[in-house]
Formats: sequence, structure tokens, C-alpha cells
Amino acid sequence: MSFQKLALSAVAVAIVAFFLDYLFYGIIMGGTSEGMRETPLFGWLITSYFVFAFPFVHIYVRAYEGPTKISSGIKYGIIVSLLVFVFWNTQWMGLFDTMTMNDYFVDLVYKIVFGAIVGVVAAYSTSLPSEDSARGPGKATGGGATPPPPTGGAD
Repeated sequence: MSFQKLALSAVAVAIVAFFLDYLFYGIIMGGTSEGMRETPLFGWLITSYFVFAFPFVHIYVRAYEGPTKISSGIKYGIIVSLLVFVFWNTQWMGLFDTMTMNDYFVDLVYKIVFGAIVGVVAAYSTSLPSEDSARGPGKATGGGATPPPPTGGAD
């Protein structure tokens, strides 16, 4: 995959991730919580989404698998979410006295859904073929062109 394609996919993932977080944390969860800035430093926020998106897409390109883009994106996104956010939220439980167990589980469920959505965005924005598209209609295995029929008579 070219760097340009990787960069465009990372931009798509970063934009979707930014808006998902805005929707969840900014609107559904009510905006700021104790210890947060009144006005976020958007330069740092935007940078953080790109710091997340580039390796997220790069690893997806190297390791994707699954029968469809949707299933491979969801599977990949959930695995990454479990790897990153269970660790992250568990650390926060030990570091901050403002996080409750309810906050922990609500955020964890959100991050699993978040991972599944951005995983699907990565799957579609990279335009990697799914196993279905590589096989073609009616093929059970393999990919590429259908071999020509045998020539000559049967012995």
C-alpha cells in the first residue's frame, strides 16, 4: 500500500474517531468532567487522533483477515480496543479518584463500539480486498482467474 493511500485512510479514521468521541464524551456524557480544561487545546487533540490513526491503519493493512471487510474491520477494532482501552481504563482506576466502576464499564463498552466502527472505516478506506471479492462469486477457495477447462479427451 502506498504512503498516500495509508495517509488518506488514517485521515478518514482520525476524522471518524474525533467525531465519535465528540458525540460520546461531548454530547452524550455532557462535556467536561472534573480536572478537564474548559476549552480543550484542539491542536493536541487533533494530533492525538492522528497519532492513533496512522499505526491503527498500518497494523490493519499488515494483519487484516476475514471473510468480509465489515467482519475483519470489526474484529480488528475490537481486538485493538480490548488491548488498549482495558489497559488504559484500568490504569485510570488506579490513578484518579474521579473514575467510578460505572464510569469504567460505560467507557469500556463505548471504546469497544468505537474500535469496531473505526475498524470498519479502516477496512473500507484501505480498499483491501475481502476474501469474498478475491474468490469471486461461487468460488469456495483461492482467488484469481478461474483455470481454463481441461483440453483433450478423457482416458
